[in-house]
Amino acid sequence: MDKSEERLTGRTPSSDPTRKGLPEPVNEGTGRTEVRLEIQAMGRDLLLKITGGEAHVGAVAVCEPTGPGADPVPVLTVVPGHKEGPLAESCAARLAAASGRTVCAVAGIHQDDATREEIAAIVAHVDRACARLVAALRNV
Repeated sequence: MDKSEERLTGRTPSSDPTRKGLPEPVNEGTGRTEVRLEIQAMGRDLLLKITGGEAHVGAVAVCEPTGPGADPVPVLTVVPGHKEGPLAESCAARLAAASGRTVCAVAGIHQDDATREEIAAIVAHVDRACARLVAALRNV
């Protein structure tokens, strides 16, 4: 839950009932390459928000868990002109496999005039933050 949501709802992340039993939000990186991954429950399922810079909806991936030994296959929708699809897709699949729950990942990361190096750092930060959430979910 970001500060604006906290002001609107009066809930802090620890008091938010949609976060009960779930890992705390993960921030990775600093400055223009900082990203935040946050999981919320939607009934039995999970909603993952992947944000950084100016948050928005750039891509949505939904992934159902599969049986043992089978890789989950996300369904992906990308807003035309946006590049977050692979991030949403990868994180949704990884979290569905780790949690055994359906995951909807919504990704929106925007930095004006991002350099190739900054984009590479953002991708690496999302990967690391997702790995931290996967590890935390396996320990829940």
